[in-house]
Amino acid sequence: MATELDLRKQEITEIDASSVASLRLAWHKGRGSSASELVMVDPKDYGNNPDDDTGNKVYNRVKDLARTLHNFEPASDGDGPRILKCKGWYEDQAAAQFCFVYQLPPECANHSGDVEFLTLYKAYGISKPPVGTRIRLARSLAATVLSIHEKDWLHKGIRSDRILFFPSRPGGRPNLDWPRLVGFDYARRDGPNEYSEKPIVLGNAANQTYYPEDSDKHLNLYRHPSVLRNPTTTFKKIHDYYSLGIVMVEIACWKPLASLLTKSRELQGTECKEEDIRRVREILKRYEFPGSPVDIAFRMGNIYRQVVEVCLDGNFGASDGPCLLASFRQRVISELDRCII
Repeated sequence: MATELDLRKQEITEIDASSVASLRLAWHKGRGSSASELVMVDPKDYGNNPDDDTGNKVYNRVKDLARTLHNFEPASDGDGPRILKCKGWYEDQAAAQFCFVYQLPPECANHSGDVEFLTLYKAYGISKPPVGTRIRLARSLAATVLSIHEKDWLHKGIRSDRILFFPSRPGGRPNLDWPRLVGFDYARRDGPNEYSEKPIVLGNAANQTYYPEDSDKHLNLYRHPSVLRNPTTTFKKIHDYYSLGIVMVEIACWKPLASLLTKSRELQGTECKEEDIRRVREILKRYEFPGSPVDIAFRMGNIYRQVVEVCLDGNFGASDGPCLLASFRQRVISELDRCII
């Protein structure tokens, strides 16, 4: 049965129809509405010719996820989830995609289609925020991840290109104090019987584990080594915390991890191999490496350093359930609240 969240492709008019970007601005004109609303479209590839059982599981998950993201209460303070409210979803059969449709933040309500959003990945190269702004950013992201986990969902794709900033006024600069986490294309409920989608692999070499939509193959560096193409365990909340830890390293150094690795000659070329991903944690522990515990303590203080290490090592004293969530709140969010600038 169709619901208000089940949209139709005909209701969406993309501002740049030629764009192949993973996030696109568009106008949405709902059924029976005389006005159009500026929205963001976030596509999810489902590949070619999935079998009926898999296709039904993915279809039902998309509907479930759209409903969950629709019901999130927008953040009004530091503890709220910094995500975009989902208006619904539609299927684009020609592109083999399900597309989530998000409302833009309230501060973009008066924009006329010229919204310039910025990803954290790109922000590293064009701004230099002070330490206080970066700590607040890390704290906001941690609180958002906790909010998602408290709903018993796993994000499974936390990366700096999935974190957006919007201008607080038309023509203004993106506000780094208000991040929004997007990119829920591989998200699922956290349960032992849940079907877990794997990224579609590009290339035939055994060491290639790229996400299909990634133009930058280094984005796989955010993935925990245990959940690569041949995972040794099912995806858990601590794997999201690992990805968050990588982002926090980047926030401290204000550079993508790939740039840090390349500059130190730990990563060469444009391809990211499984062996590179498995070595990340070892490299980050080296004294001389930018992003090491000593370096992060110098840049951001010892409390921030300890929080990063907890996320990367998964040292929460609990593996799952309410105890893990309570430990994450205490050892990450509460600790970041103690950072004094």
